[in-house]
Amino acid sequence: TEYSAVRLLGRLYGEDTSALEGELVRLGFLDTRRAEYLLNPRVPMHGRAWDFEAYDYVVAAYSKPTLALLTLERTLGSETMLDLMHTFYQTYRFDHPGTEEFRAVAERVSGQDLAWFFDGLVCTDGVVNYTVGDLDAGSVTAIREGDLVVPTEILITFADGSTVTEPGDGRDAHSRVRRTILRQRRRGR
Repeated sequence: TEYSAVRLLGRLYGEDTSALEGELVRLGFLDTRRAEYLLNPRVPMHGRAWDFEAYDYVVAAYSKPTLALLTLERTLGSETMLDLMHTFYQTYRFDHPGTEEFRAVAERVSGQDLAWFFDGLVCTDGVVNYTVGDLDAGSVTAIREGDLVVPTEILITFADGSTVTEPGDGRDAHSRVRRTILRQRRRGR
């Protein structure tokens, strides 16, 4: 439900709309979920409610699933994610499905092996963390500092505002965007 709420609020009020507005603070609904998660990112989403401490339950049941489903949506694309959620609802609307049922529908609808999502994000306490390492005139290096491997993209924004996106599977600890991409951009391709 939190995933749907974040999507709905973004659609109704805009992605950059703030729930809390002040001179020093700007905090949207999704930002609150991110902040909750960052206070304790090593909480697994999988488990019985009564086995969690009070705050850990908020992260496990609300914050982390919201962020995980948004990550899945960005990976699969909005249309596929909506189809996935619709199919899951239609299939299990009068039932009590679990993680395995959701995984089966997600993999069937997307046509992909989603082990990285379910075995990584859902069932463990691992974290996703990619940072920019080396940055020079000819290349960019993305560094995977977290223990989870998640498909990701490197978005390079140039001084003129144009961008180049380089997709990656996220497996390499260090992933260098090829110099040829940056050279092609400079030539106007």
